[in-house]
Amino acid sequence: MKRCRRELAQYRREVTALKTEDGRTVADKKEMKEDLKPVILEQCSDAIVHHVVVPGSGIEPLADSESARSNSNVFRNGTGVLRNVSAASVAARKTLRACPRLVDSLVHYLTRAILSNQVDARAVENVVCILRNLSYR
Repeated sequence: MKRCRRELAQYRREVTALKTEDGRTVADKKEMKEDLKPVILEQCSDAIVHHVVVPGSGIEPLADSESARSNSNVFRNGTGVLRNVSAASVAARKTLRACPRLVDSLVHYLTRAILSNQVDARAVENVVCILRNLSYR
């Protein structure tokens, strides 16, 4: 069981840290290629929201501290991908707004970061940008 959890954590890290042709991760790349955004939105956004953002936001309690440590990088990468995708189009924002628990999870994460005075982090920046992007019509 423990091995399975480690493998799942590794899988999440790898999926959210996909590399682009120039070697940078999709999550860290400021300008994701425009033709890649709809593909990621359609094929990956549900998985990122339900398996990375919701659990990584802290809205649901985690089973162990090892998961919490690995989830911080996965959460940062996952929100980085959603940040890029949420800037793509009106349709992308509408699709993301319709994802169950996404906005609640992002607001929960941001609230926790503010209360613990840990607002100077890349994940917080990603969350704020996603929420800002989702507010655009």
